[in-house]
Amino acid sequence: MYSSAFLLVTIAICCGAVPLEKIIEVPEGHTVQISCESTDRNHNFAFWKLASGNILGPRNEYNANKYEYDVLNGTLYVRNISPGDEGSYTCFSNDLSNSSVHARSIRMIVMRDWSRYQDQNTMSATGIILLIGCILILAGGGYLLYMRWSREHRLRSILMEEEEEEEDSG
Repeated sequence: MYSSAFLLVTIAICCGAVPLEKIIEVPEGHTVQISCESTDRNHNFAFWKLASGNILGPRNEYNANKYEYDVLNGTLYVRNISPGDEGSYTCFSNDLSNSSVHARSIRMIVMRDWSRYQDQNTMSATGIILLIGCILILAGGGYLLYMRWSREHRLRSILMEEEEEEEDSG
């Protein structure tokens, strides 16, 4: 663990600024192939620094079910892409003529499957409309029952008043 951190600090000091990142968009759930753009005739693949901060290379194996890489050219394969995989992936390579290190970063953006969320929103909107409709029907029914009750109650009170008047007059 400490050797990896030391190595990254050493690389950052010797390499200077890392060039601008290339951006790739990958659909959620797919497998992506990321080329190591720091390798060429004069530079051999060393390792990948993943978006999670973990190191993946010949000396640092990490989650073989999710990640795979080609030792010769450094191509990285990431399976079953999820939103948690989004971020920068940096490929490091060693210069064959001296001890310098090259690094190139690629930013992966995960394109979410919006149709799944859209269907959920459509169902939510439909449910809300049905709920409002039911509330209106119940409110209308309640109003009709109240009107019927109040008419009967008024009629009873009118009849009771008339009976009281007849008793008082009689």
